[in-house]
Amino acid sequence: MKKRVSRRFLREERVVIDTSVFVEYIIENSPYHDLIDKILHGETGLKDLWTTPLVLSEVLYIVSRLYRIANIQDPNARAKEYVSWIASRCKMMSIEELAIKAGELKKELRISLSDCYVIAAAEKIGGKALFLKPEKEMIKVIDKIRNLNVIFLTEIISSV
Repeated sequence: MKKRVSRRFLREERVVIDTSVFVEYIIENSPYHDLIDKILHGETGLKDLWTTPLVLSEVLYIVSRLYRIANIQDPNARAKEYVSWIASRCKMMSIEELAIKAGELKKELRISLSDCYVIAAAEKIGGKALFLKPEKEMIKVIDKIRNLNVIFLTEIISSV
């Protein structure tokens, strides 16, 4: 069952942003690019933007590969610049603060550990975990995930 999500959350919530959102942002012709741009540049009125060190590591790895495929000169340096830019816009929660909760979520949900850290961070700040879309491994436990205050950008776009 798909949950309808309004853009209201973009004006009221704290969010912890997942790797998928940051990776999607570098795809300029993405249908989500403009909304992600507004989120990352503070044009939605969100109180706080957060992420985790694991997300930054994943972004570096994935974006460097994408830049290499796109024949961008010095892809690793460009990916590092992007990660630094993200870090300048988002508050960072330490892994130590989240380790136990993320481990418990990993046991219960059996989704990626990085995703568990994003969800645990959102719970800690009393906000939402923002993902691009439900990932394949999330589908089996989607109802449990929705009860953990997870929001999917694809559902925000499709509800307006």
